[in-house]
Amino acid sequence: MYLRISGIPHEVVRGDHYFKSATLKLPFIQIGDKVINDSGLIISYLKKNFKDIDAHLTAEQKSISVAFTRLVEEHLYFGSVYFRWIYEQSAKVWLPEAFRGVPFLLRGFISRMAQKGVKYAVSGLLFYDISFNCRDLFAGAISGVRVSLDSPMRRSWS
Repeated sequence: MYLRISGIPHEVVRGDHYFKSATLKLPFIQIGDKVINDSGLIISYLKKNFKDIDAHLTAEQKSISVAFTRLVEEHLYFGSVYFRWIYEQSAKVWLPEAFRGVPFLLRGFISRMAQKGVKYAVSGLLFYDISFNCRDLFAGAISGVRVSLDSPMRRSWS
């Protein structure tokens, strides 16, 4: 998205190219022979070497931007992963779409294995901390960020 917003010419390559990334994860960018992993490192590199779309912001605005970025990356991300993959009503919608290309006979098995892996990955980060995710959403709402509070997380917190 940063590339699009900043108007930096680029090409999006779809497919199984994540093996070029040192972490084997997305996102990553490749500029010539240089491969850069992690969205934060990518944006820092693009700001330094191409265009800084935040150059016009005051120091206070930049601080708020960093705080909200950390909020989303470190707290809200795991809640959204949980509600997409594990929460039953969301999973009923998401999993069939996510595994649409998998042969029917394997779909259930593979989706359950993926769900199990996701549940394990977020278990220590989310389940004991669900109230903090809700608190972070409410803090964002109080500061003027528009969020939807009509969610199962709200019911489990109250």
